[in-house]
Amino acid sequence: MPQRCSFCRVPDNQVDRIVYGTNFNICSDCIRTCLAVLDGETVDGWDITTSPQRCDNCARRPSEGYRHLLNRATYSPRVCERCLRFYTEVLLKEMPTLEEELQNIIQSVFDAPDTDAPEDNKGETFDPDMRQSMQTEGDGKETVEEEIQRARDKEFDTSKEKSDVESEMMQHMQEELAKQTTEKIKDVTRQAIQELERRPSRAGQPATQPEPAPLATTLLKPLGILFDLGDTLLRHLRFDPEAGTEALLKIAKNPEGHSAESINKRIETINLELVPRREQAQIEFHPHIIQRHVYEPLNITFDRDHAAVERVFWRNSMQWEHEPGVEDMLQKLQSHNIPMGIVSNAAFSGTTLMWEMEQQGLADYFHFLMSSADYWVRKPHPLIMNTAAAKLSLSSENIWYVGNSAHYDVAAARNAGMGAIWYNRVDDPNDGPEPHVEVKSWAEFVDLVERCIG
Repeated sequence: MPQRCSFCRVPDNQVDRIVYGTNFNICSDCIRTCLAVLDGETVDGWDITTSPQRCDNCARRPSEGYRHLLNRATYSPRVCERCLRFYTEVLLKEMPTLEEELQNIIQSVFDAPDTDAPEDNKGETFDPDMRQSMQTEGDGKETVEEEIQRARDKEFDTSKEKSDVESEMMQHMQEELAKQTTEKIKDVTRQAIQELERRPSRAGQPATQPEPAPLATTLLKPLGILFDLGDTLLRHLRFDPEAGTEALLKIAKNPEGHSAESINKRIETINLELVPRREQAQIEFHPHIIQRHVYEPLNITFDRDHAAVERVFWRNSMQWEHEPGVEDMLQKLQSHNIPMGIVSNAAFSGTTLMWEMEQQGLADYFHFLMSSADYWVRKPHPLIMNTAAAKLSLSSENIWYVGNSAHYDVAAARNAGMGAIWYNRVDDPNDGPEPHVEVKSWAEFVDLVERCIG
């Protein structure tokens, strides 16, 4: 049975090359895609994640200075840019043609015979007539031998200088080779991404998302505040889809005996097709619709409604905890009578997300929670943000939106004309538009609010 790339799920016999890592495999195509994303390119389904979870290979966190990438379309592992550099080196060692060719050229130059001296005088550097003249004109044998020794010493110094030059030339050419190889990888990646961008999506939409609205020059006093959920209010600790599916099978009628593994492979196949379209169109799919496409073709049924089925999966697959200092922050905002709501990009319904907030003891601080699954569109589309502003009965410019993703949250706030606050506790690099303000902690955010409200 062929092994698969953990990031695109393509079998190893269908890709150019694949690196077999300790905890996951990654193919050369996915490595090139990751390098493109790190260079600032936009590739559907691929993200530089702002979540503080560890790299699935080396266990480093983004806070240790390495950006992490994942393919959301396939629920792939996370890989940090340090591991990507290592995998790139592995691939380069397996692609030696360019380097071998250059080394052969260098070696042929260094191995070329010295054509300045005749073949029959290779061991002798002195012209025979010159030697005879030295012997004739000199005062004695000792003088001639001294002249010969001086000439030999001079030849040794010249040979040593030549060796140093050759060594320096070799080092320079090796450095140039490494530079050219890196540029070649970037060129190949850019060409691939440009080709993708030239192709229209099947829905007839461009592959890239539009630029966010310009950033307003001033941040107004907040009359209301909206928050993102995941890794903003609650820190995401675990997602184990197989555990969720195993729990569902315990309450299901499964006459054909489908396993959790086979069901999850079906989900991955569906996501591989739909998630890139979702990202391009900024449209969300409701989980109840996905359930139909997953379970009905397999003749699997449940004796409870879709919401209850979703809740069983959530409880058994997800694990969350408070972001540090979040409850103190919410209490202080509540004491200032600032109305608050939540707008989250999620493939789960708002009732499930609010159930989690209730378990965390934070639900009572908020007027409402909006999941993109219930509202058809995803951030950074302004429609979902404008609806949230209406639910607060405020104009957008009097609302702040706070989230951990510059790509989704800051862009959503700017598109809707709201104050854009980037909550960046883990000190991630900015993968999106500039916010009005970046805060590193909830205490810093409270200070900002209190300064603005006077």
